[in-house]
Amino acid sequence: MDSPSTANRRRRRGSLDQERILAAAFGLAEESGLDAFTMPELAGRMGVGVTGLYWHFKTKDDLLRAMSGPALQRLDALMLSVEGEDPAQWRDFMGRYFRRLRDVYTDQPLLTDITLTRLAPQSHEAMATAFASVDRLIAYLVSAGFTVADAWYAHAAAELFTQGTVIAERTRTRYGMPPPGHEHIREFTDVDLPNLTELVRTESVHLDMTGGRGFDVGLDAIQFGLENNPNTESGDSNPGGGP
Repeated sequence: MDSPSTANRRRRRGSLDQERILAAAFGLAEESGLDAFTMPELAGRMGVGVTGLYWHFKTKDDLLRAMSGPALQRLDALMLSVEGEDPAQWRDFMGRYFRRLRDVYTDQPLLTDITLTRLAPQSHEAMATAFASVDRLIAYLVSAGFTVADAWYAHAAAELFTQGTVIAERTRTRYGMPPPGHEHIREFTDVDLPNLTELVRTESVHLDMTGGRGFDVGLDAIQFGLENNPNTESGDSNPGGGP
């Protein structure tokens, strides 16, 4: 049986609410990492019985799913807005937008873990936030001369490229692997890799294809492809009419 002092420190189940639990969960996850923290640890941090947490969230996965909504809202608030952006300068804006997205994910690793690397469905709230952001970007590209379909594929190409880069870079940060390219390639002395050997020597590339220069080259290539795509539904190989 709990001592009176222990019992007094615990809040009654009815005093708990999801907003308070989520705030504490974000704080603990920032300190311990998304995978490391446990429901008992969270209960101890809040000074409540763990059964009180399970009353609101039956499993840790349920809690993480609930965290995805606020996480996507935080991400959206940190991103560039299309409001006031000149449609004729869509190339410049797209470049700034997706470089910003990569920077936000890099600076906010917990958001990366919740929204990208956690292999579980996002909440309805999270998906509503994400889809609203995509819809605004599509509207902006349509105002630049894209069809809705071309705007969708333009966004999807840049978004998936950015997310893939972020996931690879987050994996490198979390596990310290793979090592830098010049160290990594030493593990393959039994294989003839003259081009990769030259690249890691002269360009300092990472063999997992991450890094700032690689990201910039890839994003520029996507934008060049959009600008010169002969298969647009409108037949316009230069949407927006910019330079």
